[in-house]
Amino acid sequence: WCRFCIRESGANNWRRKHVGINREQYTLLMEQHNHCCAICGRHQNQFTKELYVDHNHTTKQVRGILCVNCNFIIGHAKDNTDVLQHAIDYLRLYVKDM
Repeated sequence: WCRFCIRESGANNWRRKHVGINREQYTLLMEQHNHCCAICGRHQNQFTKELYVDHNHTTKQVRGILCVNCNFIIGHAKDNTDVLQHAIDYLRLYVKDM
């Protein structure tokens, strides 16, 4: 096995165990999202890691595909839309190009 195959195998096992989808389902999800992050819209080829399967941690329902940065934002906000809205409001106070 090459390093890429081992990494792919690890990602496949993680997706299957934690999110409940296999490689084929992941590929279909990527195609549905045009291989782009559902939040920032950047294409998969702009990242060194593959896009993440975003899911509800309670229900395990798959929501979409996210890049590492957008997944980080959602995760650290703990899916709390009020926190995310407050962050947007805060940025609007200080960022003039929004």
